[in-house]
Amino acid sequence: MRLERRLPRVSVACLCVAALTCLFVVSAANGQQLTRSTSVTIDNDYFDFWLAPMKRPDNDYSQGARVAWDMAAVPKPARRWLCTRRPACGSTMEIGQEMYTPDVDAPTPVPGERPYAGWLYASATAVGADRSSQRRIGLTLGVTGPPSLAAQAQEAFHHLVPGFRRPLGWDEQLPAELAFAARVGQSWYVLPVPSRQWLSLEPSMDALLGTLRTSARLGTRATLSLGPSHPWLNAPRQQALGFTIFGGVYGEAVAHDLFLDGSTYQSSVRVTRTPFIGEWQAGSALRLRRLAVEYRATTRSREYRTGPSNHAYGSITLRWELKPVQ
Repeated sequence: MRLERRLPRVSVACLCVAALTCLFVVSAANGQQLTRSTSVTIDNDYFDFWLAPMKRPDNDYSQGARVAWDMAAVPKPARRWLCTRRPACGSTMEIGQEMYTPDVDAPTPVPGERPYAGWLYASATAVGADRSSQRRIGLTLGVTGPPSLAAQAQEAFHHLVPGFRRPLGWDEQLPAELAFAARVGQSWYVLPVPSRQWLSLEPSMDALLGTLRTSARLGTRATLSLGPSHPWLNAPRQQALGFTIFGGVYGEAVAHDLFLDGSTYQSSVRVTRTPFIGEWQAGSALRLRRLAVEYRATTRSREYRTGPSNHAYGSITLRWELKPVQ
C-alpha cells in the first residue's frame, strides 16, 4: 500500500500523540507570571487591504490558520535550562494548517514555479522569562501532502467565495511526509526612554533545525503603546483600554526549506532557494479589557531565484487573555 494512502491515519495519530505527550509531561511551574491567552490567527494574502481586491496576490504563502493556547506549566526536560534563573515559566501549544501555491498556476508543474504544498502541524514551546528577557525552546511536528487537507480547504474556499479561481495543481503537490523542526530563541525587552513603557524595543534571535526548516533569524520590533503593558509578563494593574502600533525588521539565513527544496525522501518539484531573506512587519492592536484584536502586514523578500521580488500577506488575530494563575 502506498505511503500516501496509509499516512492520513498515521499523521493524525502522530499529531495526537505529540500533543498528548506534551500535555502529560508538563507540571505546574512556580512563580507563574507570564501573560496567558488563547488566540486564533488567520494569515492570507487577500488581507493586503492596501491593494484593490483584484490586485491582491494568491500565491506563495497563500493561507495559514492556527489556534494557540498558553499553559501555566513547562516540560520537565526544559525546566532546568529555562526556569532556574527566571521566575516566570510556561508553555504554549499550537495547531495549524498552511498552504503554498505557485505564481503561475497550471495542472502540471511549470519550470521555475514553486510546488503546491500543504502543511498540517502541532507545536509546543516552553518559555522562561524575567522582566528584561525571554528564552524559549520548542518542537513542531506535522505532515505535508494530501493528509494536510490543504487542497480540500483551498478548493472549498475558492468554490464558496465568488471571484476566486479554481486552483489547478493540487494533484502535483509535495508528497506526504512527516516533518519536524526543533527551535530555540531569545528575546529582550528594552525601554529607550527609562521608566517609560509607551515606547519599547524587542530584539530577538531564533534558530530552527529539522527536515521542515533549518535557519537562523535576527531582528527587532518597535512598539508604541497607549495603555502599555509588558509584552510577556502579567501587569499588577492593567488599563481597560489599550492601543498599540508596531513595526519590525528581520533578516534570516536559510539552509533548508521543505516547501522550496522539495521532498526529503523522494523526487519532487523543487526550486532554487535564496539563502538570505528580509522581512518587514507593521500593524496595530486594540485591546478592550481581556479581548484584543490585531492586524499585521508582513512583506518577505524573494525566497527563491525565479520567484517574485517580494510577497506580502496580512494576519488577523483574536486573542483572549486568561486570568493569572495564583
